[in-house]
Amino acid sequence: MTQQTTQFLSGVYAAERIPLTDAELARFAGRYPLARAAADSMFELAEAKYESPATVFSALARNPGGTQ
Repeated sequence: MTQQTTQFLSGVYAAERIPLTDAELARFAGRYPLARAAADSMFELAEAKYESPATVFSALARNPGGTQ
């Protein structure tokens, strides 16, 4: 558990006004690197690039009933 991870998680929970005890913060901070790596790995799967919902965002506006 790093100080940077602890500060980040404290800020996230504080911003959402979710109460967090020191024990909970320590537990979440200890598991955060694994959770972050798992989330990041989703974007490395070439097979998932064009799945729905897509991991690549297209900024094109879509209008199914008319023109773009």
